[in-house]
Amino acid sequence: MPGNYRWARRVAAAIIVVLLVGCGTDPGGARSTVSAATGPQAGGRAQAEMFARQFIGRFTVPAGTRPVRLSPVPLALRDPWTGPAGSSAPGSVDLGQLDMSPVALSTVQAFMLTHEPGGASLTGAGQANSANGVRELYVQLGSQSLPRGINDAEAAVLIVPRGAVSALISIYVHVLWFPARTATEHLDAADFSAVTISAIVYGAKLHRVMRTFRSAAAIATLAGLLNGLPAAPDTTRSCPAGNTFQIGFDPRTAGQAEVVVTTSGCYSATVTSSGIPQPALLDSGNAVAADAARMLGVGAD
Repeated sequence: MPGNYRWARRVAAAIIVVLLVGCGTDPGGARSTVSAATGPQAGGRAQAEMFARQFIGRFTVPAGTRPVRLSPVPLALRDPWTGPAGSSAPGSVDLGQLDMSPVALSTVQAFMLTHEPGGASLTGAGQANSANGVRELYVQLGSQSLPRGINDAEAAVLIVPRGAVSALISIYVHVLWFPARTATEHLDAADFSAVTISAIVYGAKLHRVMRTFRSAAAIATLAGLLNGLPAAPDTTRSCPAGNTFQIGFDPRTAGQAEVVVTTSGCYSATVTSSGIPQPALLDSGNAVAADAARMLGVGAD
């Protein structure tokens, strides 16, 4: 669909949920180290940089294309994922290259559409127009397979005319890694005597539903689900308004932390331990909201 690539990435919906993955701390100070047992494997900058180099290295360009240096880089050719200062978002890596090709704008796009890098698939293509005609063509791709620790990898090819029979091409890759979870977030079902689930339910009338479950099986099911989720990258997602669920794990003995998990079914869940925020969790399938809704006998959205 014709349109501007940067603009398409910034369309706002009714609710924008920001997944903050910064500071998780242990209120007791004794279990603040990260443990591999707290969930799926976390990634890191070095791994993301290596994968980004491999990804961008698989691109091919039309014959005769050569690297070029421009200062400043035209706005239409700048990295769509970096901010005004040109820096990557926390928890991500961006790599790019700028080339000049001796073939026309549309020919470059046609070449890029038929020469996808190995392991990537086309996710979008289009153009931005000006009063003088086509201002920019773009191609967007996503990696089909990701190593453990990497959450997402995308690529953008931006093409602008350079005279009548040549074009400038910028290729950018953007890689997000899974941050580490804190050991504080790891739930041992045996530490809790009950779990209380409450929901703010939309409908003909906004109302609240709440139930407490003392079954060891119910506690273990929810604890296991949460332990299996990775920490959420620092990113934004757009979601319609939906039911909000809060899951409170009641400690079995005094001195143990009360853990509260909140989700609105927007691919994430926030966690607090004794009131202290922990890294948000990525819930791609909205499984936490679905399980909470099933146990309460209400809809998930």
